[in-house]
This record gives sequence, structure tokens and C-alpha cells, in this order.
Amino acid sequence: MNLEMECKNCRVAAHCPKKGASPLVENGRRYLCRIVGGFPAKEVAIDKISSKSLEICKQNGGRCLTIAEVPEKEDDVIVYSLVKVFGPPVMMNRQTTNYKVDVLKQSSHK
Repeated sequence: MNLEMECKNCRVAAHCPKKGASPLVENGRRYLCRIVGGFPAKEVAIDKISSKSLEICKQNGGRCLTIAEVPEKEDDVIVYSLVKVFGPPVMMNRQTTNYKVDVLKQSSHK
């Protein structure tokens, strides 16, 4: 699952090292960043993160990893480079609802 996204609409753009790279417009065509695997809600285990990445996690305020393919122009050719973005968990609207499932009553349609 790859999400194509402009930086202004991206949920992790504040922590991205290549913020502002998307959209790249070349010859009238727009190239967008691709978020690989969606936005993270769970943190990566500390023992799986390198010391350099752990410092970035502390600066950005979270250990949730987002992988993005960012468009770049090299020698008149558009190439995508992989970028690791560490930040806090991204909670979607459906995950932040204030309803408790065990309290809801089922209604009958009879």
C-alpha cells in the first residue's frame, strides 16, 4: 500500500528531512512522495534502531518509522530516493474516537 502525497498534506512532513520536495513538477507532470506501508501507529523497538537513528528519534519526539520515496531530479531524470522519517505515532480519526465498544448496545432491526 503506497500513499502518494504532497508535503502540505502529509502527516509526517514536520519531521521529514526532505520536507518541501513534493510535488516535483517537471515538463508539466507532477511527481509526488510515496508513503510506503502507510503511517505508523506503533513504535519501533529500541534494540532495532541504530544509535544515529535513536538520536533523530529523540529530536523528533517519537520512535515511529515512516518510509517515504521522495522524487528528485538527477541529470534530467526523475529518481525516487528512500527516506526514513522518525516521529510520534500517527493516529487516524477512526482510532481516536471516544466511543467505547463494550458500552455500546446492539439494536435490533425487527
